[in-house]
Amino acid sequence: RFQNTNRVLRGWPYCNGMKTGYTNAAGFCLISSASRDGREVISVVLGDSRQIWQDSCSLLAWGLTR
Repeated sequence: RFQNTNRVLRGWPYCNGMKTGYTNAAGFCLISSASRDGREVISVVLGDSRQIWQDSCSLLAWGLTR
């Protein structure tokens, strides 16, 4: 059994992958993907604050509804 601490991947059913990162120069970064009804989207959030999870969810949701 695996436990996932990633809030987006764990809590949002359409999210199907992501990679997190941090550097002093770039800040918090998150690349995530989601799919729904045959549509696939990718979100890239760079230089964000600790709201990176919410920002990523918002972008993925926006992309899936367009």
